[in-house]
Amino acid sequence: MEFNISIEKRYFFTILGALFLITGIFAVYAYGTNEPEVFGHSVGELDIKLDCTYAIRNAGEEPVIISGDASAIESIGIGGGFDEKWGLGCVNDYKKTGCYLADFTGESIDSDVTSTSDGQGCVTDDEEYNASAGLSIVCCKIAAN
Repeated sequence: MEFNISIEKRYFFTILGALFLITGIFAVYAYGTNEPEVFGHSVGELDIKLDCTYAIRNAGEEPVIISGDASAIESIGIGGGFDEKWGLGCVNDYKKTGCYLADFTGESIDSDVTSTSDGQGCVTDDEEYNASAGLSIVCCKIAAN
């Protein structure tokens, strides 16, 4: 007795690919790989916790820490002079994640806030100083677990 099955090459590979796909799906489901612990990681290990500091500096004043670590922020320049830059910067392994400039009423203003050369600070010039603007910064770092 002889069996002879004749299948075109492309159909053979389509069937073979479908079998591999079904086998792979079954293996993933059977071994519970949707749980990180199976592969050596706990859920807490995969969570990233950020330690952030929020600060604001009004023209001509010292920075005020809204929340976070005061050692994460530095004051840049004094402002008030012709085209003199002033602002806030992030230090001690904190990285700048945002800047915001508002007028004395809290409204966002069209401004020329720029980054410092190292990218970790926000500075503006005498026009915003004379307008009594407030410059805020957010500095974050990954917190140790």
